[in-house]
Amino acid sequence: MKKILLLILISVMATQTFAQLGVSFGQNPNGQNWQKLESPKIDIVYPQGKEAQAQRIANLINYQGSELTGTIGPIVKKPNMLIQNHTVISNGFVGLAPFRSEFFTTSPANSKIFGSIGWLDILSIHEYRHVLQNSNALNGFTNFLRYFQGERGWSLGRLIVTPNWFMEGDAVWAETKFSSAGRGRLPHFTKEQRAILASGNTYKYQKYRNGSFKTQLPSHYPTGYLICSYLRNEEGAEVWNEILADATAWKSVVWSFNNAIKRNSKYRNSDRLFYAAWDKMGKQWEEQKAEANVQPGEVISEERKTATYYTFPQETASGSVVAWRKSFQKTDQIIEISNGTEKVLFAPGFNLWQYFNTKDGAFVWPELSQDPRRNNESYSDLYVKKSANAPSEKLTEKGKYFSPVFGKNTDEIYAVLFGSDLIPSLRKFNVLTKEEEEVITFTPSEFIGRITYVEEDNSMLAVYRINNQMTLLKIDLTSGDRTELVPRTYHAIDEMSVSNGYVYFTGSYSGIDNIYRAPLDGSKKLDQLTSEAVGAYNPSVSNDGKTIYYVTYDDLGHQIAKRSNEVINKNEAFSYLEPRQMVWQDETPSLFEDKNASILTLAPDTEYSTAEYTKSPFRGGRVHSWSIIPSPVTPGLALQMNNYTNDISGELSGGYNTNEKGAFFGASVSYARLFPVITLGVEHNFRSADYLMPADTLADLNYAETVLGGAVSIPLNWIKGNYTTSLTPAVGYDYHITNNLEVDETNITFEDTNYSTLEGGLAFSFLRRTAEQNLAPRLGISLSASIIENLTESSNNKFVGIGKIYLPGVGMNHTLQLTGAYQYEPLDNIFQEVDAFQYSRGYTTPINDDFLRLSVDYGFPLLYPDLGFFGITYFKRIRANLFYDLGKGSYDQADVEIDYNSTGFEIIFDNTMLNLIPISFGFRGSYLLDTDPQDTDAEFVTGIFISGNF
Repeated sequence: MKKILLLILISVMATQTFAQLGVSFGQNPNGQNWQKLESPKIDIVYPQGKEAQAQRIANLINYQGSELTGTIGPIVKKPNMLIQNHTVISNGFVGLAPFRSEFFTTSPANSKIFGSIGWLDILSIHEYRHVLQNSNALNGFTNFLRYFQGERGWSLGRLIVTPNWFMEGDAVWAETKFSSAGRGRLPHFTKEQRAILASGNTYKYQKYRNGSFKTQLPSHYPTGYLICSYLRNEEGAEVWNEILADATAWKSVVWSFNNAIKRNSKYRNSDRLFYAAWDKMGKQWEEQKAEANVQPGEVISEERKTATYYTFPQETASGSVVAWRKSFQKTDQIIEISNGTEKVLFAPGFNLWQYFNTKDGAFVWPELSQDPRRNNESYSDLYVKKSANAPSEKLTEKGKYFSPVFGKNTDEIYAVLFGSDLIPSLRKFNVLTKEEEEVITFTPSEFIGRITYVEEDNSMLAVYRINNQMTLLKIDLTSGDRTELVPRTYHAIDEMSVSNGYVYFTGSYSGIDNIYRAPLDGSKKLDQLTSEAVGAYNPSVSNDGKTIYYVTYDDLGHQIAKRSNEVINKNEAFSYLEPRQMVWQDETPSLFEDKNASILTLAPDTEYSTAEYTKSPFRGGRVHSWSIIPSPVTPGLALQMNNYTNDISGELSGGYNTNEKGAFFGASVSYARLFPVITLGVEHNFRSADYLMPADTLADLNYAETVLGGAVSIPLNWIKGNYTTSLTPAVGYDYHITNNLEVDETNITFEDTNYSTLEGGLAFSFLRRTAEQNLAPRLGISLSASIIENLTESSNNKFVGIGKIYLPGVGMNHTLQLTGAYQYEPLDNIFQEVDAFQYSRGYTTPINDDFLRLSVDYGFPLLYPDLGFFGITYFKRIRANLFYDLGKGSYDQADVEIDYNSTGFEIIFDNTMLNLIPISFGFRGSYLLDTDPQDTDAEFVTGIFISGNF
């Protein structure tokens, strides 16, 4: 059971970033009343009251699984799905081991990213495509691995040979091909690719495949969509079926996916296919630019040396411009631009989108937080500042508020509430009294994203979506009357501001995001105001109405630009085609008889049976994997189970410990539905441990041991401002039954001994968030401590404590760290615990009863090579670390204290292995400042090591 407690603490210390929001085991809100829908292709567990959404999802998935498998393969496996409605994170996933899916129901407020399709509709298409991909990966060796290791084998076989760009690119192709819009038809989705083309830069396929700390690149989503759609254009919509089947069958053990492409298409490998697709996209974009009459604006933001992102520039009363800024080196800041110089005003905290609104020197914006115990219960709350120098004031508590704007004055704020009922509403807040008022509640079929206030007639404008189309909606706050300001469209509309009787907004009408305006009188006349080559976003108008401010996009991110508030091509009536009528990357014929149809209209409205989800302790539990334990020290087999809601897991295991030359067997179950996480287990081990003989020599103590025990932990995580806090106390109790104790090759034996151990642990961290290139938090602290006390043998105990302070270095990406670590475990303990302590670097592991280490580390980046070798390894960053270790160990039986001081350097390579596994390894050189008792001639010691992140 000690290893269970150790794993709890290790997992906590390794999860100290924003990623903790994704922790899933035991993270569902307490008291959730779950219901279950059963259908042929999927079973859905959903919160009570969300049956309509579950039925819609089931119908879209069953139609896709029955009618739209021809472009991926015929195999259809049935997963389980869990619908989460208490988090503000817009997300969804399909996972293996166990085979399951989760939908997070909060719709993104930012419409330009996903366009006009309803959030749950697009999730149903995209995520179920992943189900079909994984189903049709069950071929040859991958299928053998599934029989051999269950779903872990299935996952491993698919993951190794199938690049992430294919999985996501094909899913985006499906959401685009099966619907009337989809990301493949959104210019925002391809803006990074067009920005690189505009810059004239060329990058190798391996760089797109593995990413970069130095260069802004499109993610694997648009990269994959480009490749997947191009090959379908060239060789038919079903071309990827055979490639997927070939690769996942492992017909080629090495470079399986590349060889599958070679065998089933005219391209030699992924590289050649990518370059061909990139070349064609470049030619299409050149034609698009030629038709667009590009007229770039005047840039007013500072020159950038690293990727930098600006959003929502707004003019102040003094004529300066304030905006949100972040970069690869710096986290989010609100800055002011005056006479070409940027000044930081303040730093907002964790957020979903880089959004804020300002008026008369005051600021309002949303920030993220979460329930400390249940990470699937997160919040978006409103913060306000009366001025840039005033303290931040939290306006709401545990809310789900988006897109806040000031009303007629800075004491009045409007925001969109999108709660767990999935029905959007417009709310009004009084900053002074913190009173909240419901202004208007929409229907479940409606959605509003961005909003802006019109002071002239006390009305509100909203980006409005209904029936998978978008428009701008004007709502009279006095009468409630509604007016649509632009024609309903499948194009993406987002980001508004108001000036002199017009609403200014971002639209995708031309196939490139640009700034448009429409009158507030409802005449629906559209004018185009910018013509940027890559995109123009976040419009606002100057105080005098003569200038438009907005952000443009290039290969280094955003710049803030301005131009005269005049219509482009003012003598021509503005017209546009709907996305489906335009030429995009996908040119394959429609999959429907009626080429204007889509899955969103063709899916039936079948009523599937529902019932209350069972409340039994192991509800929905099933064995999903029977895995080989790949440890070189403890190889073995393990049988794993989880339940639907992922708050119960269990494992049966057995194997052989090569260090101790004995077999082991064990069983454990973890229960996380309560506030604490409770783990119970039993182990039986045949052990051989070191034993200190009276003559100060070591011998093997052989015995059989059965351990009955349990552990309780409380994993807590907070997000506030720019800091994450983590606290996990844990306690465990083990009862050891030992027998047949004898010292190897001697006549020494011991009586059978039963003893109890009490284990306690505490992990704590308080860390500032990091930017893309930062090696470590620029401020923070982490602490961990564990103690194992033998309740039977009072002297038989162990304590380990580690503390680390993070401080900023000279450069933005430098890190200074101060570490203190102490371990105590007497050598004459009969039962020695595993020694995982980090001693002074360069020395042989010392013989000691206790050891104290104080360390200073200074790390900094050296190079960003972005260089790969044949898909085997890819060098993303090379960094250096200078260290000084002060160590002191004592050995009571010899009555000695020995110094172990060293200094040296480390060169660390941050790599990606096999295009898949991030791993850091390094070379260390240690200068020993004291004599190593076990190697008296050593002065400079070198070695290679595997490194974690700083």
